[in-house]
Amino acid sequence: YHMCNLLTLVAKLRLYPLLKEYIDTNFPNNNVIVLGDLNDILTDDSENNVFQMIINDTENYLFADMEIAEGSSSEWSYPWWPSHIDHILITNELFDEFENNSSEVQTIKIDEYMDGGFDEYYENISDHRPVAMKLEFITSSNGDVNEDGVTGIFDVIIVVDFILGNQNPTPSQFAAADLNNDNVIDVFDVVLLVNIILNV
Repeated sequence: YHMCNLLTLVAKLRLYPLLKEYIDTNFPNNNVIVLGDLNDILTDDSENNVFQMIINDTENYLFADMEIAEGSSSEWSYPWWPSHIDHILITNELFDEFENNSSEVQTIKIDEYMDGGFDEYYENISDHRPVAMKLEFITSSNGDVNEDGVTGIFDVIIVVDFILGNQNPTPSQFAAADLNNDNVIDVFDVVLLVNIILNV
């Protein structure tokens, strides 16, 4: 490495663990999306991969565009290098939505719709193609937390366990238990759940 490149690599190797720590600390149960020109590839070898700490935490993080990064260079966001350096990172609260049938990630090749192709796109718009994600959200705030097809007393017990910290909800359980959609599971959700059971 040239000294300037080495200093940049060292700085980035420190940056992404700090970003991960910030999300872990400040948004532990929130839907978080980090996206943009992150200016590094996801497929570097592990010792030089600035994203490695995040990639390794498969329980909490996913680069939604990993399939693009590992695929054909024709789909990459930076075709002149070519490389794929524009990414979409999501937290586990969005994993279920990402797995839904209508969810997708793709590089939008606007240049293919321009007479001058990528040269015209580059000259008038950008040297990067945008990477986009569509998530399908299925409302599941019906109180069926244990996903047995019935909303009942067992769901109340599980929600109380979540509130007391005896269990941690999966993203789909969180969505089912957060009946007032305030992004917190609390006694207000228990009241709403009991009302559902009693048909109040």
